Amino acid sequence: MYRAIIFSLLFIAAPFILTGKTSYKSGDRFELSKGDTLSGDLFFGGRMLDVFGTVESDVVAGGQLITIEGNVGDDVYAGCETLNIKGNIGGGVIGAGKMIVISGKVTGDVRAYGGYVEISDGSEISGDLYVGTGHLRVRNALIHGGIYGGAGETDLDGKIGKDIILETDHISFGKSFSSSGEVKITLPEKPAGALKNAPDNLEISVKSKKHFYSSFSFYWFLIAAFVIGVIILVLFRPVYDNVIAYGDEKFLTSAGVGILFIVIMPLLAILAITVLPLAFILAALYAIVLYLSQIFTAFWGGHYIFMKILPSKKINPYLSFLTGLVILTLLFEIPVIGFFVELLTLIIGCGTFIYYLIKLREKQNHITV
Repeated sequence: MYRAIIFSLLFIAAPFILTGKTSYKSGDRFELSKGDTLSGDLFFGGRMLDVFGTVESDVVAGGQLITIEGNVGDDVYAGCETLNIKGNIGGGVIGAGKMIVISGKVTGDVRAYGGYVEISDGSEISGDLYVGTGHLRVRNALIHGGIYGGAGETDLDGKIGKDIILETDHISFGKSFSSSGEVKITLPEKPAGALKNAPDNLEISVKSKKHFYSSFSFYWFLIAAFVIGVIILVLFRPVYDNVIAYGDEKFLTSAGVGILFIVIMPLLAILAITVLPLAFILAALYAIVLYLSQIFTAFWGGHYIFMKILPSKKINPYLSFLTGLVILTLLFEIPVIGFFVELLTLIIGCGTFIYYLIKLREKQNHITV
């Protein structure tokens, strides 16, 4: 069933995405051996992907561990726990995961969002580096473009060709650091003393952290999401029951489906721009599912918490939902960590809901037959 889900999603996406030959791979592990060449695109959904050979076009992958030591002719799109890029990428990289390490050569831009992002010694990025991470580490690397985004902890060393504009909690510079552009760093407070190895053109601005839950958006999201969640509980109770069931029983499978949905749907909307009504419909559906994913995750999260705390008692779905929603909303407000909580929320919520729709469709087919 796991493979069927992966291939079903990819089959739906294929007419819009294919520009040439495309290979679909799934399962526990797929390896493209050194010396082997895969023409066209590679789509992978599973646990481990190892690319030692050459993929002539794009790599789109969701899994636990993705390693690319060979060559990719175009872009890499990856959602995983660990992403290692040691080879040569002919286009750009978009990666989301717990750990992202780049030690090879990337011709385009790199967009890396994860708990830890490292641009290793000897690596080269011809474009810009965009990050959202708990810890950014650039180790004696060559980046022809600039560095933009935010991080909890930032360590910079190497040669940067353009501007550096970062918001971070703490920053340090290595002995080999240099930048040909502006260096603008936003910190939560002014450093006590001079920063070691800091460039002469360093500009530091101070932006105090907002109070934990003082913003209006906190209360607005909480109230609006609770009302919508209650409507779903009253009118569409099977959605609630199945979301929490698949979250418990098929967590990893649902997460994989969620990653594929988040990656593929924007591509479908963009590539369907030639048929404008379809593009707008896909974009609207994508936005709706992303919003509802936070509610679906609160359904499952609240139920999971109550099940662990009060295993022998009947769980009130309204109370468990409210509990999960409040906890999620509070976590969203935490700087840096909130970003990763939101990302995980999107993956879990989208995955459990889309998996439910797939199973519902299968049941209808069985009834029809």
